[in-house]
Amino acid sequence: MRVTKVEIENFRSIKHLVLECDQPFVVLEGENDAGKSNIVDAIDVTLRHAAVTAWNKLPSQVQSALPVADRLPTGFRMQSLLLREPGKVLPTTARIALEVRLSQRDALPERTICVQATFTATGPDRVTGEGSLPGVEVDTTTTAGRWSADDVASLAVGMGRAVQHLGTQRHPRSEPVANRPDDRIPAWTHDNFKNILFAVKNSPRRELQQRFDGLRRELSDPGLHVGEVFAGIDGSHVFVKTRCGGVDLEMDDRSSGVQQILFLVGLGFCHEGTILVIEEPELNLSAGLQKKLWSKLRGLVGPGGLDQIFVTSHSEFFERQAERVHVRRGDDGWTTADWVAPPPPVQENMWPAEVSRAGTLELREDTRRRLGVELGGHVYVHEDDEGVSLLDGRHADQLLFAHDSGADDE
Repeated sequence: MRVTKVEIENFRSIKHLVLECDQPFVVLEGENDAGKSNIVDAIDVTLRHAAVTAWNKLPSQVQSALPVADRLPTGFRMQSLLLREPGKVLPTTARIALEVRLSQRDALPERTICVQATFTATGPDRVTGEGSLPGVEVDTTTTAGRWSADDVASLAVGMGRAVQHLGTQRHPRSEPVANRPDDRIPAWTHDNFKNILFAVKNSPRRELQQRFDGLRRELSDPGLHVGEVFAGIDGSHVFVKTRCGGVDLEMDDRSSGVQQILFLVGLGFCHEGTILVIEEPELNLSAGLQKKLWSKLRGLVGPGGLDQIFVTSHSEFFERQAERVHVRRGDDGWTTADWVAPPPPVQENMWPAEVSRAGTLELREDTRRRLGVELGGHVYVHEDDEGVSLLDGRHADQLLFAHDSGADDE
């Protein structure tokens, strides 16, 4: 199952947005609060509500015949914050439409369907949502191209668990932010990760056991610093341990970076759905680990694996790897999104740097304006015996600024 197109109307920071996304790996980049998470959240909630719609189309005897794990609730309650953004007055109704291409992993013939959802604010603290699937109806005939009850059941189950959404939150056990003792540094956390890993390892399904075996092989890569992975149970306590350098440690006792690698690669392997959504995968990771992680994530997409991965990121490494979607706020304050090509290849003694107020490359406001570089844009830093030069991030042969090595730094 792959989302090939998204159209969003009146959802959080998005007044109207259309995004073609028929790619196996979609990187959404932009400044904080640009609306990246709102795009992936819209995809997630639409598939979940449409799954309920598909489920309700099934005859009761088909519903009861499905395994309990595949049965779906009849609806979702959602808070009003889902539709509204502080400081903005939005219509009371949001509409989201997806084009979704089904695959063999969905146990369905390959075809493209329209998946829709409408969300309506019914009070100050409540939103109701309803999914729709134009053209999808249970047909008891054997007419080619029609939907049998088994097809609709597969669609309901597939959409209900299609998306695994991984992100960060300010966990109570994370470190405090400097000079802000009441705030915490964002950390990766997933309360069900240990249970998921243990269930996959001990599943009666050989396919899932093989996924756990594959995960252990991937994580044994010395460059990841994870080591061997074990999942077991001690009384009522499910544990995940890693053995690295001859030392066994519980997952909770490992560094935040190692835990993060475990979450990302582990849930990618164990996810029974088809779409992985990852927010800020670069958090806690060095440039070298980001490169390793990119390779591992790309390996998760393809035959026998996931159909699509969405990544929201601030990492210049992720941005350099492929075409990406630049998400920003327009002059009117609403979110826009456009595909952009990656920067030109890096030449010898040259590296790209993001221009920020206090990040990879900090430029004074007057200097930035004089060079014509946007905040959040990229330039190339080129260093040689004669000094340092800044080159345009879009055209690596265009000189912006030359700095003699004998002069004082700006």
